Amino acid sequence: MSREDSIAALADALRARIDWERELGAEGYEATPPNRSLPESARPESPGRESAGEVLKPAPTSSVVAPTTDKSKAHALSELKFQLENCTQCALHQKRNRIVFSDGTMNARLAFVGEFPTTEEDMISLPFIGARGHLLNKIILAIEERRETCYLCHVVKCAPGQNALPSQSQVRTCGAHLWQQLRLVSPKVVVALGQTAASFLLETDTPIDTLRGTAVEKNGLQIMPTFSLEHMLNTPASKREVWEDMKKAKAMLQQ
Repeated sequence: MSREDSIAALADALRARIDWERELGAEGYEATPPNRSLPESARPESPGRESAGEVLKPAPTSSVVAPTTDKSKAHALSELKFQLENCTQCALHQKRNRIVFSDGTMNARLAFVGEFPTTEEDMISLPFIGARGHLLNKIILAIEERRETCYLCHVVKCAPGQNALPSQSQVRTCGAHLWQQLRLVSPKVVVALGQTAASFLLETDTPIDTLRGTAVEKNGLQIMPTFSLEHMLNTPASKREVWEDMKKAKAMLQQ
């Protein structure tokens, strides 16, 4: 794809994002949209890498209890998003265009937490686009859910750059804000996509190959770790294992 075609595709995706936010109202936090086609980027994502390291522990947090009204929840999420748009707590803010806060609905029963945004996601402020977005959409549909009724976000909100990974300190810093998001949304099940997300949420350095497929309760949430979307794209055989994990997540939603 030429540079001009890539720019045109991103412009189309941005226009779709604007339409999406107009339909939702208040940056996507006021209501759940009806079923509709989703914005997609025509440019494939570059394959990512699984990132492991020391145990990543979140800041202390209380039990996950959602606010009593949708209005207060929407206000709190909007306030958090505004704070992060002006965040300068780590060096990643120096290169970002926009933070990638979330997609979906604040009333979700099912959340997907990825590792960090790509440069393409940074341009339109929307998580999980391109090849990994297509794959996630298929996974969600396969368990009879819809993207717009889930909550989608990353541990880190700013893109670290092409072929770069966030540092462990950056993961810890931004991860504290992730727990605020999850506390407010309070989904029944959280799918942690990849080593970084699983290690942070579960406070462990156990390899994702061992962690995946076993749900763990943390701060009142059921966390289901599984492989990252990048890993599935690079290793198609792993999709079978992820499917087993997602069947377990679906069963937990139905309990």
